Amino acid sequence: MSRYKYCVIVGVSRGLGAAMAEELLEKGGIQIIGISRTGIEKITGSQKWTASGRYKHVVADIASFEGKRVIKENITDFGNESVCVIFNSAVVEADVNSDKTVETAISAKINSVGVDGLINCIEAFQEHLLKRGGLFVGISSFSALTPPVAEPRVAYPASKAYLDMTLRCLRNLWRGRCGVVTVHLGHLGNKAGSGLTGLLAVNYKTAAKKIITAIFLNMAPDEINYPFLYCLAYRRILSFVPDKAYFTISRLLSKRSVK
Repeated sequence: MSRYKYCVIVGVSRGLGAAMAEELLEKGGIQIIGISRTGIEKITGSQKWTASGRYKHVVADIASFEGKRVIKENITDFGNESVCVIFNSAVVEADVNSDKTVETAISAKINSVGVDGLINCIEAFQEHLLKRGGLFVGISSFSALTPPVAEPRVAYPASKAYLDMTLRCLRNLWRGRCGVVTVHLGHLGNKAGSGLTGLLAVNYKTAAKKIITAIFLNMAPDEINYPFLYCLAYRRILSFVPDKAYFTISRLLSKRSVK
């Protein structure tokens, strides 16, 4: 776990971000910088983080100009050390109304974090990453590959698709200078399921362990797809199914489940 001296987690206040911070603290040897709009005092379990002496918290809205300035002033002086940056920020809200109209105010909020926030993070860290090397990791979703039907959304999957393509372009642009990893995740929760459910829905801690273990390998993969059944469905099956057929089958299954 000593490949990087510093690891920055953008979006650390809860869920997967908090679980990744916990995982890094358990492994030891890395200085963790967490970025969130939420103050450290409002994050559950953060007393242990600060008591470790290895965690620094920065309050910033990454979608704003002021937030970008705060990031640059507080956490971009890493000396000659290579850095791992994990972009985990997202607004997870439904922006489709019951009458199938799009709630554009919510869409704009989602995009401000998922798109504008991503660009601000790239601007804040790219100079150091390209000079000293390191890793830029984006936490995406399988909904970036195929539109969600059970709970229709527009901006969230679109922002994740934007993240995916941005990372693919950066992987080519930065090749040989900085690694770029895309992480596609399925449904996550606080509790792990059992049996088949456990293969479909995993908890934050399990997902965090999977991600941190993979990105700190000597050769981090370009892509992490987890859990396995989601990867099988989205990468090996649905990628060959035309949209018209996909939506038709999904609607039929939805009607059947309602009955």
